[in-house]
Amino acid sequence: WNPSHPRRKKLERKMSSNNPYVLLDLPELTSDEVQIRKNYRRMAFKYHPDKNKDPAAKDLFLKIAEALRILTTPADKAALDQRIANRQRQTERSQTLSADRQKVVEDLLRREKEYFDRMMAKRTEKAESKEEEGKEEGKEEDEVEGIRREVRRREMREDQQEWERRRSERRKRKQEGQREKTVIRMKWDRKQVEFSEGLIRSIFRGYG
Repeated sequence: WNPSHPRRKKLERKMSSNNPYVLLDLPELTSDEVQIRKNYRRMAFKYHPDKNKDPAAKDLFLKIAEALRILTTPADKAALDQRIANRQRQTERSQTLSADRQKVVEDLLRREKEYFDRMMAKRTEKAESKEEEGKEEGKEEDEVEGIRREVRRREMREDQQEWERRRSERRKRKQEGQREKTVIRMKWDRKQVEFSEGLIRSIFRGYG
């Protein structure tokens, strides 16, 4: 066992990750069950405590087993894929956001990642100790859903403010560009009525 050996470093990188796709060397969102189970068998054989004498192999073997359980359980895999898809969309969207909104999004993504790390750590402990699942996980899932709703509310509120600002500017430009003009056209027969200046002024006085 050599701490500086390349294989040891690769094992440490895997141990530091809680992403089931990373643990099983799989591409995110596109892996089917056949590929998942194939990679699991290869990884399980490689890091089985009976085959691998590295002190960290046992813990990694448990994490690999939990990764398989998540990716082969439809509900858990759907929740994981949704989280990854949301993260990817947020990353793309954050590239066009203002500095203030960027800071908010990064904070929310950090909190979501911390929740997922806690969840994976607890599930690994449960796989080893066979303890019953507690109620705290449900509370944490509600916390993540609340975080997502907060992101959506912030985005909708800022989008509404931007729309109001643009509408106000368009209205202001329209008002400044308008010039009210009044044109009155009249026709009369000068043979029947003699129009003096005073008479003409009295007729048009009501029009300004």
